[in-house]
Amino acid sequence: MTGAKITVAVAVIGAVFAELAGSSSGLGYLYQQSQNQLLMPRAYATVFVLSAFAILLFALLSLAERLALPWAYRPRGEQTA
Repeated sequence: MTGAKITVAVAVIGAVFAELAGSSSGLGYLYQQSQNQLLMPRAYATVFVLSAFAILLFALLSLAERLALPWAYRPRGEQTA
């Protein structure tokens, strides 16, 4: 599950690079056009949206891990026999 959480964040980065390389739409393309036209507020907005998307995916995967592996999340101080 740890590897999957890391992969989710890296997948968003990979998608942006793919859009930068050869796309005519998407957030990566929008970011590149914003940089070329010096529209910094729009460029920062795309970075914010991409960051929020990666954080949301990471949080959803963390929640899924917590639900799928309840034994891994025991309260501290609780002793097992």
